[in-house]
Amino acid sequence: MAGFDTVTFLALLCGVVLYIARYTRQYLDKTLRVSNLPGPPNPSLLYGNFKKLASDPDLTDKWRDTYGRTFQFRGLFGIQELHTSDPKALSHIANNLAIYQKAPASRYNVARLVGDGILSSEDNAHKTQRKIMTPAFSARSMRSLTPAFMHHANHLRDLWNEKFFSLDDDENQEGEDQEKRIDVLPWLRRAALDSMGEAGLSYAFNALLGGEPSKFMKAMGQIFHAAGGKSTFLVRSAQATFPILRYLPLLREVDVTGPRETLLGLAAEILGDRRRVVREAASAAGAGASNPKGDEDEERGPCDILSSMIKTNDALPEGERLSDAELAAQIPALVMSGHDNDSISLAWTLYRLASSPSTQTKLRKELLSLRTDSPSYDQLNSLRYLENVVREGTRLDSAVSYVTRVAVRDDFLPLGGGEDKKGKGRGCGGVMVSKGQKIHIPLRAVNVDKAIWGEDALLFRPERWDTLPSTVQGNPSTYAHVFSFYAGGHSCIGYRYAIMEQKAILFSLLRAFEFLPDGAAVVRTSESSLSRPIVEGERERGTQMPLVVRRFV
Repeated sequence: MAGFDTVTFLALLCGVVLYIARYTRQYLDKTLRVSNLPGPPNPSLLYGNFKKLASDPDLTDKWRDTYGRTFQFRGLFGIQELHTSDPKALSHIANNLAIYQKAPASRYNVARLVGDGILSSEDNAHKTQRKIMTPAFSARSMRSLTPAFMHHANHLRDLWNEKFFSLDDDENQEGEDQEKRIDVLPWLRRAALDSMGEAGLSYAFNALLGGEPSKFMKAMGQIFHAAGGKSTFLVRSAQATFPILRYLPLLREVDVTGPRETLLGLAAEILGDRRRVVREAASAAGAGASNPKGDEDEERGPCDILSSMIKTNDALPEGERLSDAELAAQIPALVMSGHDNDSISLAWTLYRLASSPSTQTKLRKELLSLRTDSPSYDQLNSLRYLENVVREGTRLDSAVSYVTRVAVRDDFLPLGGGEDKKGKGRGCGGVMVSKGQKIHIPLRAVNVDKAIWGEDALLFRPERWDTLPSTVQGNPSTYAHVFSFYAGGHSCIGYRYAIMEQKAILFSLLRAFEFLPDGAAVVRTSESSLSRPIVEGERERGTQMPLVVRRFV
């Protein structure tokens, strides 16, 4: 009997082993490593596919058509990068912050230029900074900041009328003088900078007025001018990628230090000024000087973003607060993101409206239905077609075209499959990602995926938001199913700010002007992660968005 039991046991054990081996093999067959994924050939050991990527903003779109949503390519210095626009994979990456973090090279570059703010932080530092900043970007806060947005939007409108259209000159009431070619991008950038100055910092940049740049913007300009030289690009990239090279006495590293310290010193001064105002408001409120009618803003004291951060920070237990230096380091990040990214998004939306006269006319009719030049937060949000236009512009023309992440430990990255093209990645359950693997995440690719948004995904059609396909429900997102603001714990903290500022400027400009195409072929530059517009054949002139502007009468 004992012998029989032993034989039976061995037979059962062999059966279990074979069963496990069979299904392990099936699992491994559906699991790939990045090196096994399809992808374009590597043309250079030093540059990899980088040069081609820098010269063709549509190259990754072409690769996706060939290899599917998930493939591998070679970046600078021949480093292997995993590219994925698979929604299931992106949701996994966005929601696993302990595994997928900002690339060390990117964090080094940002911190080197503007200090250790939220754009370069990770782990507990990022959580603390985000905790302190989140209330400043709430819907309640945006309600308080909307008058500032409208003020600077109307200032831009008035300056255009004064500079480009003479309202008092009878000769200019009709004819060619009522139609001007305007590069709208720098104007939008100045308006967005002034809005961030007032709404963000209670600080006057006065960018729309022209003249001498503020000390703050002069220091920021010096930083990016010193850091942006093409002649030292390879050296700076090598320093960012290989930390040991940072200790070499390279000239460009010295060039940035002075302006950066000036910038952070000015940020500390701005912080000190706002802290005094916040404390004075708190003292007045404690002495019973708050509004007896219970006005929300007066009871809350100063409502700009920095003041809100100070109040939130001061309310925390001492061990959880940011130091003044850490708070001040957030200011350059706010200014950089708050005016550059927003102006890029607005420029593209105006371009789309100029190219779609019927959409522009429909939007203008809705905007004119409000009998005020300075609508409130609730009034702006009541305009449904304006909401559709902003959503469609945000979907189609994400200001940030891609972000990168690095796996800090080995992980299994699940893939949705099904929609991938030919190649080894088709239908696989996922990819084994090794520690140190760099991942290229194309934000816009998710927004224009035809399998998600339909065959007209590349068209500017605000009406799509009245009836969305069910396939958008699986998108990782923090706003309206679009991936433009990323998702998860590293999503753009200022997305509400960006949306409200866009609504304010569109409201003011579309009621006063008509926009027409200039005739120039505007394309995206692929020299950075921002979707900056340039004119085809005029790359040497830098970023621009020329449009024909006509007074609306």
